[in-house]
Amino acid sequence: MNSKGPINNFICKNIRQIRVGKGIKVLDIAKKTGIPASSYSCLEWGRYKLNLDNLFRILHAIGAEITDVWPMADNRSGERVTNEQIERILRKSEELRPPEVSVDDYIGTVCRISGIERMDRAVARNSKQIREAQVMAAIIVKDIPQITLTSLSHRLDVNISSLSHRTRRMLLQARHDEALRMKIDQMRREVLSQVQGEALRKAS
Repeated sequence: MNSKGPINNFICKNIRQIRVGKGIKVLDIAKKTGIPASSYSCLEWGRYKLNLDNLFRILHAIGAEITDVWPMADNRSGERVTNEQIERILRKSEELRPPEVSVDDYIGTVCRISGIERMDRAVARNSKQIREAQVMAAIIVKDIPQITLTSLSHRLDVNISSLSHRTRRMLLQARHDEALRMKIDQMRREVLSQVQGEALRKAS
């Protein structure tokens, strides 16, 4: 889903900055607001339009006021901001938007790092390495706001319930397996770095 407008993007960017600055996790916001974590991430990146009901629920959850995120007032003096100032702020907001990432680019990056050529269902049946790469991709995809688990499972031709189950199982195992936890973290860092780098190269 495309951006819903510069004002929406500006507000959502401010919300994200406040949340991150306070060290509040997305899952904590999801629990407090009743908004699914994946949907909340999309809201923060401006992919979904933020309605007033969700806005005030989120503001309450992060301990912020409407004046902390709304672009039409200067919070320090109470004076209205000029149109030129607003335009400058919004342009900066657009510059900070994450680069576009396609599901194919994401899958290709995970495959390269995992040392495999493909990881769709047709080649995964008899390969533990490929099945593990699928789960790694499912774990990390939550950090890519442009891609959902649904779109990933569809592209891999994998049942989403099965993939979700395997993902939960690996995450539970990682709680008690430091080596696996470090492997997941290392994979996440490499994938995010390469995916974002590739997206920026395409955009330039």
